[in-house]
Amino acid sequence: MMDLLTYQQWDFVADAYIPILAAASLYQVRESIKQKSSVWNGSGIRPMLWSVVIVYLVMKIDAATGIWSSLELDYSTHLALSLALAFPLVRGFWPWRFLVLLSILLYASLMVYQNYHTTEDLLTTTLVVLPVLWFLTANANSRNKLNRSGQIPRTTEHSPTG
Repeated sequence: MMDLLTYQQWDFVADAYIPILAAASLYQVRESIKQKSSVWNGSGIRPMLWSVVIVYLVMKIDAATGIWSSLELDYSTHLALSLALAFPLVRGFWPWRFLVLLSILLYASLMVYQNYHTTEDLLTTTLVVLPVLWFLTANANSRNKLNRSGQIPRTTEHSPTG
């Protein structure tokens, strides 16, 4: 399947992925703000921007400390950035969730195929970055629900009294 395109053509596809994902994410944030969506209600750009800041902060920390290289690995800024940009789509735009997740898996596969990164590079990057991104977006959701209702968000747990 990969033989359909040359290395340079696949390189072009890989280079185009992040800008396309960024455009889709910004569009989703804008639509959510316009519709006053409960996911991104008025502050949707902030979690995404903080996520991007975290991605580059981890890159700088790795460059300064050599954490990944000490393990003979390489931090994948591209995968981390794609995860940060995908969160508005995955958490807020439900009909396309599967396609966004599939696109990230295909992008990761392409990076391995092109020898940009190893599978271990991508797994360690994901294991470090994903929990932080999840926290940022979940925290934004809680704040937005609090801001809309003026009350503390309810949990899904049921109280013993009913």
